[in-house]
Parts: sequence; structure tokens; C-alpha cells
Amino acid sequence: MFQQCANLFDTVFEDASIGICIVNSQGHFQKVNNYLCQILGYCQSELINISLDEITSNHSSDTKLDFNQQVARSNATQSSIQNAYVHKNGSAVLMEVIISPIKNLNEQPPYFIVHMIDITARKTNEIKLRESDEKLRTLYELSPLGIALTDIHGNFVDCNSTFSRICGYSKAELKETPYWSLTPKHYEVNEVTSLKNTGKYGPYEKEYIRKDGTLVPIRLNGVMLTDSKGNDFIWSFIKDISEQKVLQKNLCLAFTAIEKSKNAFFWIGSNGDVRLANDFACHSLGYTKDELIGKYIWDFDPDFSQEMLEPVFNEVKLNGLATFESRHIRKDGSTFSVEITANYFTFETEELVFCSVLDITCRKQAERSLLLTQFAMDHASVAVYQLDADSRILYANAEACRTLGYTAEELSVMTVPDIDILYNKEEWPGHWRSLSNLKSLSFETIHKRKDGSTFPAEVSANYIAYDDMEYNFAFVRDISERKLIEKEIQLAATTFESQEAIIVTDAEENILRVNQAFTKITGFSSEEVVGNKPSMFSSGFHDEKFYQVMHEKLKNEGFWQGEVWDKHKNNHIYPKLLSISAVTDISGSISHYVGSFLDISERKKAEDEIYNLAYFDSLSKLPNRRLMIDRLDHALAASSRSGQHGGLLYLDIDNFKHLNDTKGHHYGDLLVTQIADRLQACLRDCDTVARFGGDEFIVMIENLGEIPDLTASHIQRVCDKIVEAFNAPFLLEDFEYYTSASVGMTMFNGRDSDRKELLTQADMAMYEAKKSGRNTQKFFDPVMQQTLDARVALEHSLLKALPNNEFKLYYQLQVDHDARPVGVEALIRWMHPERGLVPPMEFIPLAEEIRLIVPIGKWVLETACAQLKAWESTDIANALSIAINVSAYHFQQSNFVDELKTITNHYGVSPNKLKLELTESIVLGDLQDAIVKMEQLKALGFILSMDDFGTGYSSLSYLRRLPFNQLKMDRSFIMNALENANDSFLIQMVTSMAEQFGMDVIAEGVETEQQQQHLIKLGCKAFQGYFFGRPMPINELEAVLKRSN
Repeated sequence: MFQQCANLFDTVFEDASIGICIVNSQGHFQKVNNYLCQILGYCQSELINISLDEITSNHSSDTKLDFNQQVARSNATQSSIQNAYVHKNGSAVLMEVIISPIKNLNEQPPYFIVHMIDITARKTNEIKLRESDEKLRTLYELSPLGIALTDIHGNFVDCNSTFSRICGYSKAELKETPYWSLTPKHYEVNEVTSLKNTGKYGPYEKEYIRKDGTLVPIRLNGVMLTDSKGNDFIWSFIKDISEQKVLQKNLCLAFTAIEKSKNAFFWIGSNGDVRLANDFACHSLGYTKDELIGKYIWDFDPDFSQEMLEPVFNEVKLNGLATFESRHIRKDGSTFSVEITANYFTFETEELVFCSVLDITCRKQAERSLLLTQFAMDHASVAVYQLDADSRILYANAEACRTLGYTAEELSVMTVPDIDILYNKEEWPGHWRSLSNLKSLSFETIHKRKDGSTFPAEVSANYIAYDDMEYNFAFVRDISERKLIEKEIQLAATTFESQEAIIVTDAEENILRVNQAFTKITGFSSEEVVGNKPSMFSSGFHDEKFYQVMHEKLKNEGFWQGEVWDKHKNNHIYPKLLSISAVTDISGSISHYVGSFLDISERKKAEDEIYNLAYFDSLSKLPNRRLMIDRLDHALAASSRSGQHGGLLYLDIDNFKHLNDTKGHHYGDLLVTQIADRLQACLRDCDTVARFGGDEFIVMIENLGEIPDLTASHIQRVCDKIVEAFNAPFLLEDFEYYTSASVGMTMFNGRDSDRKELLTQADMAMYEAKKSGRNTQKFFDPVMQQTLDARVALEHSLLKALPNNEFKLYYQLQVDHDARPVGVEALIRWMHPERGLVPPMEFIPLAEEIRLIVPIGKWVLETACAQLKAWESTDIANALSIAINVSAYHFQQSNFVDELKTITNHYGVSPNKLKLELTESIVLGDLQDAIVKMEQLKALGFILSMDDFGTGYSSLSYLRRLPFNQLKMDRSFIMNALENANDSFLIQMVTSMAEQFGMDVIAEGVETEQQQQHLIKLGCKAFQGYFFGRPMPINELEAVLKRSN
């Protein structure tokens, strides 16, 4: 039995999963199991007879086991300590040691059984956990996010320093402050509702009320957690976004400044392509943004090549900035000089260059002009001097040196009194003051050459101030020959006073002398004109080319004669027959001009009377047959060049012969003159009405466009206007007379029209009208007549469509990113009783033209409101809104806002269920009026959507002013977005911009799932298109809505 117990003990001892050993009272090992050997790395023979103290890692008295004390504590059955021991490989092993005494019969414990449990891993994990807790606490306190823990009632449990700093409270103050007192009331309800429904709120932006009462913008999200006791707590995480808000504002301002800058800006990619460009960049090159973005630098910079890209890009990257000059080529092929400042930057790991491009064409021209001016001054045929305020000669050209006989170096140390014998140093300051006040002076003086000889000189002095310095640029001409010629002219004075007006000028056309006949004809005295130029008499009647031809003939032939219309002193314009002769000097150069002229006003008046007799009807004062035919020929030639159509109307007065026969020709003449007045009142200034015979008139209308249908429609409207003019009675002295006209009409185009044929066609059409019963109008072309009849028939049907309830509303779904219906667009359809469905594009323009669009638009609004009211009592559509297209003419009505208010009040519909879609052309017609109306509509609760966004100007400057709630992106962007990166980029820009402006974006024309998914990635959240459903009647729509629910 004892042996069995011993064997059992040995088995338990050896197979135990903890270290077990037996030691004596000195701590020496007596027996060791295998597990303890594995823990310490020793074999049993190595451990037997060594003590525990010898493998203890720290030999201080604190860790040394005193087994004698265990003996002394005879009442203790066991004791436990933790101690570190040295593994055979030198590493430390932390043990929990349990000591139990083995007592003999004397109850003395000569041996102890020791259980040794390896707790190294556990202690290491406890240390790591403690360190981790400390790190988490540090991160919690030092986190850039504000973190707070509150209970479900909003009482603070804890918060970090960042949260305290953002709110402006100390932690102690926050614990006394309810969390919801930090939140403005309009946020609180949404947050509490979100917590109750989802267990979280955010992330989103809001404001906190700081301790000092100011508001701080933050980004917030929170989550509700339940502890082990079932208590709910809320963790809130906030970030102070004040700087971000300022940055966003500054970025918006910067983007707007760049976009509206009068400098061109480009964003260039590392492969040389244009990523972005502002409006002025597009304007300067003549491209649209769509055309410019994606082009490469070398597409519009002829001095730049693809091979230059890498070295130039690297230079800009190395220096961060580079400035250089180049040339740009516009879309039309013209070039201009530019100065480019390139800045290197990176954006989302991509390397880009931001280029500011300045058009330096003017500067280059100025530089060239300066060079040319310098060249011209150096080679001028007159002496040129640059003088300073002390009369020193700073510059003299070659002619000045030649005239005076000095070199340029000699003149550079001289002053004006050295070469002008009429000036001395004492007089110069007074002369300079006069020049600085008047800015320019012209006078004659006497100059002295180097050899002592003198000559008369004409001086033109010009004052210039530049960079705080004052200069006089003087142009000096040797007038020796002119003085001789003047003497010769004086000798010819006896022949000067003739009956013809005579005027004498110098070679520069300065008037030197006029005779008495000149004063009599022009009204100007000699004193008023001498020193001026003949251009002072110009009436503006002649263009620049007229005078160029005159001067060319004088230069080449020495004589010119012709008629000139000039201005009298009393501003009356009169004709004169002018002869001009050029007088030359000995060298053959022109020195003077002598002109003589007669007033031919009476002769011209007689010629005009003859012309009027030849080309105008003496009774009606209208063009006669001869002038009408001439004008028709000109109109046909102009039409052939321009491609524009015109029209011819042949009028015959009904019962005219009967009036002459019964009342006399005097009354017939009165009727003709009144008819002429009424016809002219019906036409534009560019149109012609002529009297072709006794009771026949021709009306010619030009420039009616290139579309035959519209031309015919315009001719018909003019004809209708004329017929209406005949409806009023004609007052023929003592009685009222009623008459009408039969009108024949035809259309012409110069490329395939003949004058005789046109007159014949109009005449034939007029006789057809006569045969149809008088007071009738007929078109010569049967096909055109059919077209007009069809349009008139459509107009008559359209006028009856509204009272006959022929219009229907179809609806197309608008959905969110999960394809859930959020609204519908109402689209009008016309169910014609005979033609069936008439397309909107066929009748809407006609409705706008005849101003029927306003009652139609009102019907659409009323029908949509009635539908919204009907949906209120159902579950399938009571949350939907209806979008309605508003026409430009309807929106421009002064009572538009009041009309909408009345309709919604009548049907009891909330305005926020109506979305009004306005195009850019509507609001930009009268921008200020549009803004006022839109503000009123928005205040009433209506939703405003910009339709077809992106197809017009879409400028940020007006978009920011217009209070739109939504942008409706045109289908032209959507069609190619999957294949065209530029369209995708523009869509992303629009969604980002709309978010900045607080607007929604809906994409129109979505036809595939791939398009929708792509648009979602680009930031779109609402969609409309055939992929979600075609326009459908109300019963089909409601069936679809039931299925979707």
C-alpha cells in the first residue's frame, strides 16, 4: 500500500503541468520534476543539491527565501511569493512560488514542497496593458480631436483637453454644464432623433456655443454605447474647423479672382497637357474651355516643342519659378507675344506647373516703336534736339549736325544760346516756363552755323516730363526756301483777289492766306483760318480713302479737281467745286498748295430736282417704277452675296376706278397719298414701297433670313399688317371712305431669282387674289401657300386646345443614388383630335410666338398642384415633389410670383413640393428682375432649379448671386462622361462647386447603369433619365410607384 502511494506520488510529481520541487530547510533542491527543468533550462542532475538562491536573479535579502522562517511559522500550511529566477540561458523567468512544509512526527519541517508557476508572460502582458492604458490616456488627452463622454441625459462624464479648449470651458465647468446647452436649438432635435433611431449621429458640420457666447464651427460625429450594467453613454468626437472655413473662403475668393482675372492662367501637367484654364486664357486664345483643356503646350505655342518639355519642366521644378517670353497662336491662326511665369507645385502626388501668362504685345510693339522712333529721329529730314531745363543739348540727330556744321560731340557741350542768336541765357528761364505751361510752342527764329552764317528756322518745341526730369524735344526746319517763296507769292497778290475763293497752304497744309471770296463763301475770316489746316472745314461727308486718293493725285500729277462737301462757319454743309494745284520749289519738292473753289449749292439743288422728277412719284413722293426696279436689282445682287431671302408684295387698290369716276380724280389723289403714308408706317426703314401705277403699289422686304419657311411667315405678317392698316376709314376731306387691297406675294433669293420673273409672279398672285373676291392675299408659290395654311391651321387648333382639354401631363421619375423616387418632372403633351400626339417642339415655339404660353403655363401649374393635393391622401407619392419648366415669357410677367402664390393657396399645396426649372436665358435676360423674383419665390418656399446647366455662360459671378437650390446638369455632359475625361472632370467640378454654394445637383439624361455608377463616383446624388423611366401618364406612374414601394 505504501509503495502504491509512493508510485502514485512520483507519477503525479513528474507529470504535473507546473514546476514542482522538494527542497530542504536551506533551500537546496532534493527532487525536481521535468516541467520545472523545462522552465529553467536545466536538467535534474544540474539542479540537485544547488539552492534556489543560486538561481535567483536578484540576490538581495528582499528576494531570498528563508525556509527557517517557514519552520518558525509552524501554524502556516503554505506561503506564496513572486520572485525572478535565472534561466540557464541567462534570461529572467518570473515565478509565482507556493511553499508548503512537509512535517515529520516532531512537526518540524525538514523539507518543503515548492510549486513554481511561470508567470513571465502574464506579467509581461500586464505591463504592456498598463503601458497601453497610459498611452491611450496620453493620446486621449493630446488628441487633436475633442472627445467627450456624456450620459444619455447630456451630463458630462469626462472630456479631453482639446474638447475643453474648443468649448472655452474648464473640465470642471463642463461637468456642471449640460451637453445640449452647447448646441444651438436647430441642431438638437436632429441629433437626438438620430441617436434614438441609429445609435449615432454625424459626421456633419455644425456649431458649438462657446462659454463666451461665440459660435465655433466644428465637424462632429457621435456614437451611443451601453456598458455592462445597461447604462447608455454617448462618445462625441469634434474637430475645430474654423481655419478650414477661413481657408475654404480664401480658396473660393482666390479661385474667383483667378477666374475673373484679366491675366491668363493655365494649369499644366507633367506631360505638357492643359489641365485647367481660366476664362481669360480661353478668351485670349479664342477657344472654349472644352476645346482648350486637354491640348498640349505646343498646340498653341509655336516656339515650344515636345522635346523641350522635360528640360523646361525640370528647370521650373528645380528653381520653383521661371519667367520667359514666347509666342502664342490663337485658334484663328493669329499670334501674339507673351511673358510666362511658371510655378512648380504638387497636388495629390501629381506634379503640375501653374502658369501666369501676360500678353506683352503692346510692350513689344512699344519696344519696336522705340527702336523705330530712334531710327527715324536719327534719319529724319528735320533737325531734332533733346534739351534740358538748363538749355543744354543732350541729343542732336544727324540732320541737326549737318545743318549747323557741328559734330554730335561738339553739340553735346553746347546750349541753345550758342546756336540761336535771338536767345540769351537770361531769357531762357522765361522761355522754359512758357513751354512747361503750354506743353508745346511753335515759332520762328534765326540759327547760326559753325562757320558763322545764319538761316531762318521754324521751331516746334514740345515739353515732356519723365522720371522727375523735364525735357524739350525740339524739331527745327530750315525755312530759307519757304521765305523766298513767300516773297514770290506776295508778288502774285494782284492776281489773288478774284471771284473764286482762293486758299494757299504750305507743304504741311498749314493755311498761309485766303482771299475775300473765301470769306464770303465760307463765312470764316482770314484771322480765323491762317495757321490752321483745311481739315477744319471737313463735314465728315467724305471718308479717309477719298482724301488719300486726292493726295496721291496731287503727289503724282500735281493737280486735283472734284466736288467736296465742306462745312460753313454756321455749320451748314454745302457743296463746292474745288481745284488744287501743287507748287514745287527748285528741287522739285512740293512747297505750297493753291486751291480755288466755287459754291455749287444752287447747281446741286437743280440736279436734285431733276433726280426727284426722274425717280420719285410726284403725287405720293414714293419711289417710282424706275427707282423701284433699280432697287430690286440691287436687292437681288445683295441677296445673292449674303444668301438672305426677301419678299415682294404687289398691291392693287380695290374699287379705285369707281372712286375716280364717282367723286373725281381729286379724291383719288387724296386716297393715294394716304395709302402711301399707311404703307410706309407698316415697314422698316430698310424696306421699300413704290407706286407702280395709278392704283398699284410694290412693297419690297429685304434681309429676311436664310430659312424659306420663316421668310414666308414674315412676308405674311407684313401683309397682315398692311391689310389691317386698310381696315380704318380714309378721311377724304368731307367724308369717310373704306377700301381694301388685293395683294400678291412672292419670295426671292438672289441666287435663283430674276427681276422680271419676280414682278410677273407677284402680279399673277395679285390677280389670283382679285379673282378670289378682292381684299384677299395670295402667295405665288403653291407649296409655300400650303406651308402657311398648315401653320395657320396649327395656330387655330392650338387656340382651341386649352378650352377643349387636349393637353395632358406626363411625368418622368427623378431618383436618388439608390434609385429611390424623390420627385417627378411634369412634361406637357398635346393630344390633337385629328393628328394624335403633337411633339412639344412643334407647338411650344408657336405658343410662345402667339403669347399663348402664359395660359398654358398656368394650366400646367394648376394641374401639377391638383396632382400634389391628390397624392397627399396616398402613401405612394405623398413625399414626392413635381418639377415644372417655366417659359421665359411667363417668368417675365410682372404678376408671376403672385400667380404662383394664388395657385398654391387655392389648392392648399406647400410651395416646397413645387420645383421651378429656369434656364440661364430666362434669368440673364434681366438679371436684376430675375434675382428679385427668385428671392421672393424662395422666401415663399418654392424650390428653384437651373435647367440645362453648362450649356450657356454658367459663370460663377452670376451663379453666386442667383438663389438656386439645385443645378440640373445638361444631358450633353452625361452622354460622353464615361469616355471623356474632360466631361468627367467638369461634372466633378460642378458637384464640388454646387456643394460650396449649398446647392443640390441632379444629372439629366442617364440611360445606363454604368453612367449612374460613374456619376455617383463623381459626386452626383440625384438622377433623371430613360434608365429609370420614360415620361409616362399619371396611371402608369402611380403603378410604377406602387411597385417600387
